Amino acid sequence: MSILALATILLWIAVFYELNKPSEKQKERKIVVLIILGSLSTSVITIYHIQRLFV
Repeated sequence: MSILALATILLWIAVFYELNKPSEKQKERKIVVLIILGSLSTSVITIYHIQRLFV
């Protein structure tokens, strides 16, 4: 799980850096893909921790 958490952090950092570029240098497809992957991995981590609370 810690590898997934590290990957999630790196994904969100990549989103942050891509969004901080000037608008003419931003790649919309890259931003969308990074946000989708970051959201999915964040959801997996959240569900994992919620399940651990109730077991």
